[in-house]
Amino acid sequence: MKTTEKTEKNSQKQFIVELQERIKGDVSCDDVILGIYSTDASNYQIKPEILVLPKDEEDVITAVNLAAKYSVNILPRGGGTSRRSRQGFRFRC
Repeated sequence: MKTTEKTEKNSQKQFIVELQERIKGDVSCDDVILGIYSTDASNYQIKPEILVLPKDEEDVITAVNLAAKYSVNILPRGGGTSRRSRQGFRFRC
């Protein structure tokens, strides 16, 4: 593994740890859970690397600020974006 790849993996781990420490909602990196959230009712399917299910507005603000700090892309999901109403943030590091 190259130094750049190690640095990116360490940064991703730090991002996950900080999310888990600072928000009240759920943070998941579980493959089964991420697989469930990788698609909606369309053919579009990309597996997220991290899933955040915020409990409140403060969690949303914290997650967005941390994503900016670690230069992580966010794909927000709302209740109306799929037939199963899977809400939360999907992160691509």
